Amino acid sequence: MNSYREKCISRHFKIKGKIKVYLDTKYWLILRDVQLGKNTCPKKLKIYKIIMELNKSKKVIFPISQYVLNEFVKQRDRRTLEESFNLILQLSENISIRTYKERIFEEVISFIKDVADKKLNFNSKVNNQHVWTSIPYSFGKFVIRTKNNDPFDEEVQRVVFEFESVDRIFLNIILEKSEDNGNFPDPTGVLNAKRSDRFKNTLKNQSFEFYSGLERGLVVNAFTEAFGSSYKKKDIETALIALNNLKYKNKLGNVLPTLNTYSTLLTTWLIEQNSKIKINHYFDIHHATAALPYFDIFLTENSLKDAIRRVTPKYLEFNKCTVGSTLEEAIEILISLK
Repeated sequence: MNSYREKCISRHFKIKGKIKVYLDTKYWLILRDVQLGKNTCPKKLKIYKIIMELNKSKKVIFPISQYVLNEFVKQRDRRTLEESFNLILQLSENISIRTYKERIFEEVISFIKDVADKKLNFNSKVNNQHVWTSIPYSFGKFVIRTKNNDPFDEEVQRVVFEFESVDRIFLNIILEKSEDNGNFPDPTGVLNAKRSDRFKNTLKNQSFEFYSGLERGLVVNAFTEAFGSSYKKKDIETALIALNNLKYKNKLGNVLPTLNTYSTLLTTWLIEQNSKIKINHYFDIHHATAALPYFDIFLTENSLKDAIRRVTPKYLEFNKCTVGSTLEEAIEILISLK
């Protein structure tokens, strides 16, 4: 894992100083359709033109995420798929944000190390050193083995992190080798059940979702990565209690921003609202968990923008990301980056 984490740090240095723009699936589909000549809407053409100019300037980058890629890999036409991935590679420079659980793992490591070193600062910028990877790893780590069944990780990592264009190997890795590639289960039934069991206090609801998402095994692995075997079992329990108390008291600040975003939006937008739950809203939350802590700009749907506005900065104090939703807002925000 260490060699992989080191390569992730190299992605961080590659984009350090650049403006990072998160496009949700809607905007990537607009770009794809314009590039393929399937869309002639003037506003969408303008968005495409501005983004291409920003890409050429090298000041702005458009990293991808697992949740966007999952929509693209559903395309069965090979040529369209290759066009889509070439566009993604061009704008993202083969950089993706790591998966949801991998980011939480890194955020736990950052927290326990800061506590151990007495450097914990709830108001500092979110540490984003380890959250970037290469596009084929967007679905999680994978292992390719030789004919003798020997792991081939190091060589695969070297090749994957240097991809600059789509070829057969690249697509096969994305479509066949990744550990978490596939359709996500429909969470609607589970969310409706949560509505009936919710508390009247929103922080209690948020804390419950936060606690549910903070897997003990993940925290154990984080301690092992950070300290090897030089920690005690009670340290894990202390960390779990401390993190849950911080969430309940609404004092997380910049700590565990991915899980904080997820538990906050899941509670305030879906569980505590009476409107019909749509599966796309659940996945929109995952776009937000990636965008708000680690990107400068987030272009998304209007309903999600409103949900984010209602909880920032009250519950998401760390959030400094500019969020836009309409085509007009997107054009205005993108022009401001020139």
